Amino acid sequence: VQSALAPLVASSAWAAGLWDKMAEAVAYQPINTSDGSVFRAVLAIKRHDYAEAARLVTITRELLDTELTAMLSESYNRAYSSVVRA
Repeated sequence: VQSALAPLVASSAWAAGLWDKMAEAVAYQPINTSDGSVFRAVLAIKRHDYAEAARLVTITRELLDTELTAMLSESYNRAYSSVVRA
């Protein structure tokens, strides 16, 4: 899985319930991206590791806050599409 395709593969694997394939795709995504952290949170919940999931959700919130704040200063439309995606 190439890193550019990893979010698509992870999302598809999640929808299909293919947890091993999702974990494989997530390994190619940095944790310091909103996709990487949210997919890791989903996997943590699947493993019943709720403390880790909560930590990852906090990371995701911080990343999205930073990302959206920057986008809002540039363009409402650009920020809106990111909110819908999140």
